Amino acid sequence: MTNKIIFLSLIILILNPLSGSAQFDMPKQKHAQEFLNRELLVELREPREDILKEFKKSPESRDLYLKNLEIANKSIKEFAAKYWQLHTDIKFMTTQEIDELLVTKENAEKYAILKADISYGGRRHTVNTIVYIEGYVFRALLPDQNKWLFKIMLPNDSMDEIDYRFVFHNMQKYISAAAEGKDKRDESLWNISENIAQLEETTLVVAEETLKIEADEARSLYKFPIEILPVEKYFEKLRSEDGKLAYTTMIMHNTKNIWMYVTVDLSSMNILSLMTVNGGLNSFSIGTVIGDRSMGGRYVDLISFKKGIGLDKNYFKYTGSKMALKMNY
Repeated sequence: MTNKIIFLSLIILILNPLSGSAQFDMPKQKHAQEFLNRELLVELREPREDILKEFKKSPESRDLYLKNLEIANKSIKEFAAKYWQLHTDIKFMTTQEIDELLVTKENAEKYAILKADISYGGRRHTVNTIVYIEGYVFRALLPDQNKWLFKIMLPNDSMDEIDYRFVFHNMQKYISAAAEGKDKRDESLWNISENIAQLEETTLVVAEETLKIEADEARSLYKFPIEILPVEKYFEKLRSEDGKLAYTTMIMHNTKNIWMYVTVDLSSMNILSLMTVNGGLNSFSIGTVIGDRSMGGRYVDLISFKKGIGLDKNYFKYTGSKMALKMNY
């Protein structure tokens, strides 16, 4: 009997390590409506002195950081113009330019801001201390109210077009729903039966380098269609959008403050399932653009980051579980 209780407790911990509701915090309706009615400023990143200081003894990492910063600014301009649909008038400005523009109260009340940067987007209480969780955070803000309305946090700023599609789609989906007065548990945002039905008819595409287990074990544990490919073929498959496909990425759960594997429908960019990373027992750590400090500022590029996701047996076993979909949302 005791063993059964321990086993059940472990399963509950894996599926729902911390209490909380909905992976995204919904803004108030009036704030969401205000955001939609304003002109949008998209902030372009500038080199940060704290990061440059970390890379002082690593010129290679410093150069890679500056190069990636340039790529990130080019990408957010390209993909915001392509995928952001809530505003027709979008201006792209640096942090300094935005600060100068918003000095006046009139301008601060005129604009909304979309920004992304390395930041501490979550925190976890441990036995004796608080651990601040670092990642790449996209935020929607109302500058005159000095608060963010909505955020999505990824582990790393190495992103391709699919990642930007995912971020922009879900930001717009939840902000629009909030503006309509919908609750975060509205079925238009999260419908477990529909999600499972979609998983049943959608092929999950997985890069074999991301596996913590053998490919055959992953196939046996996952009860829906799955295709496991080398990482180069994985990217080719997703970019081809050939058939009904899904893929896996990671986000920070805003209320649980823990990393989640998210299974994403490639066509709609809707999240179909969430599963805790490492069973929620410890923080995921791969190093961001700021660098793994224990490694002296190691920089992680896109493919290295994707390879480091580390999908384990719990992900494949419980991704389609009704209990997991209910408890991890």
